[in-house]
Amino acid sequence: MDNPDASATRRSGRLAAIGTATVNKPVETVQTSKSTTQKNSTSNSLGSKGTKKPTPKNSKANAAKPGKEDTKKTTRMNLPVVEDQDEPAQKEAKNFLIPLLTEIEAVLTNFEGGHQGSHWYNDLKLRFHLLRDMPNNIEFRKDLADRAELKLPFDCPSQDDLAEGTASNYPLLEDKFKDLDRHREAIVRKGLEPVAPSAYCLRRAYISYQLDKRTAIRAGRPGPFSLPLELFHTAFRTYTGWALHKSDSFQGDDHFIELDRCVRTLQDTMPHFFATHDERQKAFLEALLEVFPQTDLYGWFQNEPADLLNPPYKRTKHKIDLVYLHKTTRIPLIFVEIKLEMGEGGDPFWQNNRLYQTFITSCPAVRKSGAPVFFLHISGMTFMHDNYFHISHFFSPGVHLGVGGAFCDAKDEPPVVQQLGGYVNLQYDFTGRNFDEGYRMIRALRHAIKEIPT
Repeated sequence: MDNPDASATRRSGRLAAIGTATVNKPVETVQTSKSTTQKNSTSNSLGSKGTKKPTPKNSKANAAKPGKEDTKKTTRMNLPVVEDQDEPAQKEAKNFLIPLLTEIEAVLTNFEGGHQGSHWYNDLKLRFHLLRDMPNNIEFRKDLADRAELKLPFDCPSQDDLAEGTASNYPLLEDKFKDLDRHREAIVRKGLEPVAPSAYCLRRAYISYQLDKRTAIRAGRPGPFSLPLELFHTAFRTYTGWALHKSDSFQGDDHFIELDRCVRTLQDTMPHFFATHDERQKAFLEALLEVFPQTDLYGWFQNEPADLLNPPYKRTKHKIDLVYLHKTTRIPLIFVEIKLEMGEGGDPFWQNNRLYQTFITSCPAVRKSGAPVFFLHISGMTFMHDNYFHISHFFSPGVHLGVGGAFCDAKDEPPVVQQLGGYVNLQYDFTGRNFDEGYRMIRALRHAIKEIPT
């Protein structure tokens, strides 16, 4: 693999060189001035990506026109929040049902005259009300496929059931019932689709996800202890070796200045409160560019799917916050998922898991090489899945950075996905331990990605 450190440039202005899969989109440089820092440091209780925050009753945000959804949500401080593209199950179910409910309402309205007392009309009206209230009882997308309101087909009434003098309208009614059943089948199919990454990371149904081969990962649960990633690929062995390597001084390291600047930038910016997810993402990328710069061969892509090696019409709809890849082969090296604050919007490590599954499903050819990928995840520290916490992390309000990895060693089996060590607190501390751990983590990742074949 070619050295991704070539042609490194100064940090300022490099965000403008970051492209997307189709068009180079300039990105504004993150403002880290003193005034912005002071403003962000007092902006607590902000909303998060994928999480709705109520606005005050006297806010102008509530003056939106009825029937139209706001594209920008506001926080308690009336700051815009970028929401996740995948919606909660109840709202998602409502959106799925809109075409079907619209068609039913059209039938009830246009065939109202002379048919109000007929059994088929009353049955259809009852089903309309049940379907309209159904989203309130949906907890997961898969529930849509199990609901009786959707499992039963829309059977067209016979011509004898029509009111006298309306027999000529029967072909119209028959076609409308075919439309109803087509919409119903489409909703059931959506209910059977694998869970979206943004819902998977909420982990409300971890057991059911693990029992579904399409969404399962080999992480040691359920079943025997999973083999460590270090046994599968040299990139993971390289990471672990460098992560565990300790020395009295870092100054003798290659690219010490870039590594030092990266970690100190993370400690300068990440503990602040950000108004939006995009602002935190830009600040995080600004720091990463010190060690993983934009070059002719390697680059960062924002809010794009991982399978950029596929033609556009074959790409998955699920997008990653940041992906670092080889520009020619489009082989991804690093997935980055970011949460605005700790615990908001689910766990970014598990979201990376699901994004990796969509990648190897969309690009089966990459399984031949094992498709080794590293994960970086900001915030999302929970008590549920990591055994490597420092006790101080349980009481720390700081933002935490973690590293994970994924490898696919079989054609049709779930991938191996694991955390690689614990989280690092990105706050300054008087012992310097947080800086040391962050430095070793980024240094290890820099060495490890060189081992990934592209």
